[in-house]
Order: sequence, then structure tokens, then C-alpha cells
Amino acid sequence: MMMRNGVHILLVTAVGLSLAGCAKLKREKGVLFDGKAFRTKVAQVDEDRADFVVTVFKASQSIEGAREAARWSATRYCIQQYGDSGKEWVGAGPDSEGAQLTLRDDQLQFRGRCTGW
Repeated sequence: MMMRNGVHILLVTAVGLSLAGCAKLKREKGVLFDGKAFRTKVAQVDEDRADFVVTVFKASQSIEGAREAARWSATRYCIQQYGDSGKEWVGAGPDSEGAQLTLRDDQLQFRGRCTGW
């Protein structure tokens, strides 16, 4: 009987540690681009939900990673709004080669429009 209780305690401990590890994974935020985690925000502009602004925070840690994070977030926004990933950038976008990008308060901001439907 003692052996059985010991196995139960061991099993309960193992399950508890496994669940604690899962909870830790859920708390991680952001997607990795260029090996760095970026938090982004996509906001609708005015009344038309097709027009949006995407902001990437802590962009100076990797400009290339920040561009990818902006592209990914905009694609996700357009899919959620229109079921299609099509978008056009207004002015310089993350795809613009050699474009002069301006960091403000360690943030990059791009404006775009979903073209789906």
C-alpha cells in the first residue's frame, strides 16, 4: 500500500510540474522575427476598417525583424477583417527596399489598406 501512495504522489507532482510549464508558455507574448520578440498593434483608421495603421514596438532591436512583424500583423488583420491577406501600403511599407524609415520612441509605424474582396 505504501508503494501505491508513493506512485500517486509522484504522478501528481509530475502532472503539476507539466501544467506549470504549460502556463509559462502561454504567458509569452509576441512572435519572434529575426530572433527577437516584437509586440505590435494594428488599429483601424477612421470609419473604414480596410484602412489601418500597424505599430511595432521596440523596433530598434532589429529593423528587419520589425518590418517582418509589421507585415505579419497587417496580414493577420486583413485576414480577420476580410478573409483575405491582400493589402497595399500607403507610402513606405515594410516591403519598401531602401526606404527611409523613421523610428519614433523606438516604434515603427506603417499605414496600409486591406484589398480583399
